[in-house]
Amino acid sequence: MSSTMKSFLMGVALMAFSVILSVVDMPLHAAQPHAVESDRRAQRLFSNQNSRALVKGRGTLRIAAFGSSNMWGAGLDNRFDALPYLLSNEVDNYALFAAGPNYPSVCTQSIVGNDDVYDVILLEYWLKASQGLPQLALRLRERYPSAMIFFIKIWAPIHARRRDSDGEMTFEEWRNSKFLPDEQINIVIQALEADDGEWYFPEHPDADIIINDSRKLVDGYNIRIPKKDSVKETLAFYLHFFSQQHAQLSAMGHEYLANLTETTIKNKLAMERTSVTQLVDSVESGSWGRGDSCHMWYTDGGYNAEYSPSLVMRAFDPKKGQFALEVTAPGWIMVRNPFKDERTLYVSFLSTIEGFYPEATVSIGDSGAPMLLVPINPADARGAHNPRTLPIGKIPPGETKIYLTPQGDTGNFFRLVGVSLTNEIAVPVEYGFGPTFNS
Repeated sequence: MSSTMKSFLMGVALMAFSVILSVVDMPLHAAQPHAVESDRRAQRLFSNQNSRALVKGRGTLRIAAFGSSNMWGAGLDNRFDALPYLLSNEVDNYALFAAGPNYPSVCTQSIVGNDDVYDVILLEYWLKASQGLPQLALRLRERYPSAMIFFIKIWAPIHARRRDSDGEMTFEEWRNSKFLPDEQINIVIQALEADDGEWYFPEHPDADIIINDSRKLVDGYNIRIPKKDSVKETLAFYLHFFSQQHAQLSAMGHEYLANLTETTIKNKLAMERTSVTQLVDSVESGSWGRGDSCHMWYTDGGYNAEYSPSLVMRAFDPKKGQFALEVTAPGWIMVRNPFKDERTLYVSFLSTIEGFYPEATVSIGDSGAPMLLVPINPADARGAHNPRTLPIGKIPPGETKIYLTPQGDTGNFFRLVGVSLTNEIAVPVEYGFGPTFNS
């Protein structure tokens, strides 16, 4: 895996939980040539300091973990108590906060690299399964034909709704109306059991179908926390499985899912009359298909190709370590297509409220006679400075100059944060790779 891509993945996690990782990781702006390796070292450090044997990992299976905040370990005092780390000491965690599987589905090779092999792959996606889960699962299956692929479906108490004659409210609204934020969970459970409202979980049939079809597509396995006969009973029984905010899994919830996953692995090995050692020794590596080449400098400021002086790499948020190429005037960036055929170029840029960033045009080819001219409006009604990605057009093998021209003056610069060439199989028209996008 390239150092830029490893820095990107680790950096996305660091943005939201820098306090936790400041103990074990390098500063975000520093070069991180071995980000995943440092993640493993940190995991072992934390595990050795923890008296619970479960945290030390249960074996040497090589695990690749994809997903959102739960898979990363958000909400835990020690993020290395999360599901993948309970199963093994050999974990590469590619989880991204609040993002669906679109980005990893189109940039899988760039994220994972060409050197590592995996025995177990964890995919923690459900409500955002439509954003590329089948494509991600297929690419991973093609590359790792003998790996066990698990589809992790996690509901949370915050999904629950309550209604009565006075109206409807979320679980969070119900709790806040009765308790202080730090009220003990046992007290909340007692109130739930005595509550006379009607509780329900909203249905998500499309997401359920996609995750089940994806599992069948790659001969995978489902892992989930089952529900009880009623929603109220489910909430009362499993509330301890979630954090105080009822959004992420607690250590108990991660342990439960780890037990289910480990049991499934043991059952498969018993049926095939093999061992973990034999499973590891027999792992295969397949193809990445047409391949991909994705370059993101959002969290490390690194891009190893030329760009004009009018594009300035700047840490626009030094505290969070967020970088962008700011287009201060019309300029260009060199993009290399390493493949033997034409590929569609995607550019990633920051977006926020209408009028903050200027609009821009992107053209491919000679600046005097562009082959293609694409307008970009970096507006996002949600307001946060979110990365977005859009297709621009085909570029030939080798190096191509991509011209960017800001349109108008808003007092801020257009901010470019990445360029990508994908395998072009079921690529979404627009996909996001960072926090809160695709929510």
